[in-house]
Amino acid sequence: MSVVIRVVDLSEWTGEVPVANAPRLFDQGVRGVILQAWGSGHNPGRRNEFFHESVDAFRQAGITKIDPYIWPPSDWQAAIAWIGDYKRFCAGALYLDVESGAGVNDAIVNGVWAAGWEPRIYASPSSWNEIHGNTTRYADLKLWLARYLLRFQRPDGYYVPGFDVVFPR
Repeated sequence: MSVVIRVVDLSEWTGEVPVANAPRLFDQGVRGVILQAWGSGHNPGRRNEFFHESVDAFRQAGITKIDPYIWPPSDWQAAIAWIGDYKRFCAGALYLDVESGAGVNDAIVNGVWAAGWEPRIYASPSSWNEIHGNTTRYADLKLWLARYLLRFQRPDGYYVPGFDVVFPR
């Protein structure tokens, strides 16, 4: 029997996660977070300045299943350095975000393993197919399948995902 938990995906785009908001997420049943540590939109090589503060807020709220994701995956070494000793607060996986032309390869996957993290893939079906085609090369890695409900367009042209997702019980 598998266990399903409610997990949210947050990035620099969602901004600072104040300590006051993390308990509300916990009260709504959120027990895990996939949190962007590195990369932002079309600007590779940027650390999420809210990462460490967000990890602290979630931990204080009782949300302890926290794993970072990074983009582009080729920046894995810099990203791991940015995460630093906060690795001790993470569940052990490092999600490699496949989108905007950034894919994965054996050197990245093996490097992440060697650094003591479990590499996982973070992708939407369209991003994966655009970059990697129909390959099943990394089918042995766990997958966070991104699904976006694009409902609200911001003035800068980016979309804000809708939050009317039905989570399994």
